[in-house]
Amino acid sequence: NENMNYEFDETSYGNTYAKDRNVTGKIEFGFPYKLGKSNGIFKFGGKLRSKKKSYSIENDVYESNGGVPTLDAFDQAPIKSSFMDGRYDMGRPLYVTAFNRFFNENPGLFELDVEGKAIDEALEAYDATENVYAGFAMARHQFKRMMLLAGLRYEQTAVEYNSKDVI
Repeated sequence: NENMNYEFDETSYGNTYAKDRNVTGKIEFGFPYKLGKSNGIFKFGGKLRSKKKSYSIENDVYESNGGVPTLDAFDQAPIKSSFMDGRYDMGRPLYVTAFNRFFNENPGLFELDVEGKAIDEALEAYDATENVYAGFAMARHQFKRMMLLAGLRYEQTAVEYNSKDVI
């Protein structure tokens, strides 16, 4: 059994939480008019898109205080020999339920890596906002066989990203 050659290094338990909110609003007005024998339309409006995104992580990394058995103590899962139509024997994988039971029954054998936890959580978490503001005005005027179309559009994007760094 090759699993007896693998010593415990670390295990991690965690959660991630991603939130993404996107709100868009648009308004447009049009006023037709007549000028002599020709007519046209004047339009104006605006658009707002507000996006907020955040990602946070909780990652508890535990190292051994000594006394954690090798992998063969937790290899109760069946042998994985069907990988790539049986061309590869993956051996016995970790039986996660057995390891979790051992972990919960023996908390004194494990120590939380507080520094690693802080680094992982700081480097992966972020908050971001992006707001897009746009406005336009246009006029279309029809002269017999010719149409005149003129317009103006303005758009501004404001972006802010916040994350942490580890020094």
